[in-house]
Amino acid sequence: MFKLLIILSLGLFASANSLMVQNGEIKAHTEVFADSEINPTTKNVKADLTIENGIESIKGKIYFETLTLISDKKSRDEHMYELLQIEKFKTISFDIKDITKNG
Repeated sequence: MFKLLIILSLGLFASANSLMVQNGEIKAHTEVFADSEINPTTKNVKADLTIENGIESIKGKIYFETLTLISDKKSRDEHMYELLQIEKFKTISFDIKDITKNG
């Protein structure tokens, strides 16, 4: 069984109606059989985002190249890339279609 949890940490910079990633990191946590400490990260985060009237109006895409996701163990990363099918899925992306402000 393969699970993937992604945590986004982004510093965004607004220019006109577009947002750019100023600094960012994506941390993943995966679980594969007996190895529960797989925590690859990437700081090569890119975004194509727009903003109109506040945070609720942000739309667009956050993405990174799959091969930039690395952990502390190269042999483990090779297995992770195999599971992620990097030949077929060279980029991992998140489409932002709707944001709801809570509180």
